[in-house]
Amino acid sequence: MALTISAAAEMVLKVMATHNFPITQEQSAELRKTGFMRIGGSDCRIANVLGGRRFGVLVNLDWFRGSQTTIPKPSLSRALPQTCLDFQLLPTRSKLFALHYLDLYSYSRELEQDRNRWHRQGRWGVKIYPESGEFEWAGGYKRRFHLLHITRPEDLNRI
Repeated sequence: MALTISAAAEMVLKVMATHNFPITQEQSAELRKTGFMRIGGSDCRIANVLGGRRFGVLVNLDWFRGSQTTIPKPSLSRALPQTCLDFQLLPTRSKLFALHYLDLYSYSRELEQDRNRWHRQGRWGVKIYPESGEFEWAGGYKRRFHLLHITRPEDLNRI
């Protein structure tokens, strides 16, 4: 069963506190209420925490329709452009990981099996491996992909 937004936010805030991550009370309150947080110049949202090391991450279904001149960010709703995400946060008990939408786009293009089924789903399951900082897609895929380990706001700066 998935954690509530507030419970997932508490996981994020606990890990941030262990790293002396600078966060305002307003940011904490917004994260607990909505699951969203602006860190530096990046819009972040907690991924759906399904339990243990399992999460649900948002993808943009437009990624799989025709050719792309730009890569649109995942969003909770097309009607709410303010919900477009730069990063999705994946908290564990002791570490905080993030997945940038461009990396997610790239990794999603490398599915080996059942592409037609996956490319119709807006939320994809992942299983993370905190010890190596990697994840694999749910459903029996064994290929692993890199996650960004977050310990300070500067970690979210893309080069």
